[in-house]
Amino acid sequence: MAESGGGQAGRGLAMRDPAGVPEEDDMENEKSNKNSLEESVDLALTGLESLADEIRVKLHLGGMDANVLWKEKLEPRLLQAREHSREARTEAKAAIEDTLKAFKDFAASL
Repeated sequence: MAESGGGQAGRGLAMRDPAGVPEEDDMENEKSNKNSLEESVDLALTGLESLADEIRVKLHLGGMDANVLWKEKLEPRLLQAREHSREARTEAKAAIEDTLKAFKDFAASL
């Protein structure tokens, strides 16, 4: 049984320009993926900023040890997360999610 159409076309795969130039659909998908990543990073950073505000309020009412932990360990991570969010890369998203988890754990311990 012979395949018609050059093999891949019969399996529903998009054909590319013989010169290797991506088709418009490929470029649109790439743009959509980047926008989705940026939106995800923005959403995570917004949650991080909100939680940081909540922690600051609790620290104002809380003890000195928690204040030192916040200033020396966690607040610098917030500054790093802000910088990573500007870069909007996959690594930045992972770093922000890791920091968000640390903030949630710390907030729960207060």
